[in-house]
Amino acid sequence: MLQLKKWNEGVVQREGRDLRIVVTRPRSYGDLIVSTIVFVPMLCGFVVIFVVPMFRFTSVGDFFVQATLAAAFGLLFFFVFRGFVERQFADQVVTISAGKVTWARKTMLWTRKHHMNTENVTDVSTKTGLSGFARLDITAKGQQYTVLDQLLDADAVRFAREVKQAVRDQ
Repeated sequence: MLQLKKWNEGVVQREGRDLRIVVTRPRSYGDLIVSTIVFVPMLCGFVVIFVVPMFRFTSVGDFFVQATLAAAFGLLFFFVFRGFVERQFADQVVTISAGKVTWARKTMLWTRKHHMNTENVTDVSTKTGLSGFARLDITAKGQQYTVLDQLLDADAVRFAREVKQAVRDQ
């Protein structure tokens, strides 16, 4: 699904001391079709392997063993699915306003938001991975948070400069 002409596009919006960066991924029906082709059989396999045997139990112990396995692997499947969907289809938004840094990933079905005070920010940096795409990291209280990813190097450097300036202005 990685194509040379396809990358995330970001827009920087400034209003006074406030900053908003919105990074969107180009929409493609091909990505949606491939994702559906991959995840529907995985979901069916999960149901056949873990859920159906729960209803064919011979004792209460067998039921709890199957339910525990289904819950453990279902949780793992959920986190993998959520990460994949957010990486492929989510818009990434970073807002710095009123002394707070907020970053979110918005899909059609859900939004995950994270907040941090600007006074806790100690560093803003960019890193380039093996894929050739860069990410924007914010370090606060000894922990590093990835707020934007799958960016071109030039965009990541530009966004890092803007975020540093906005954090300094708050």
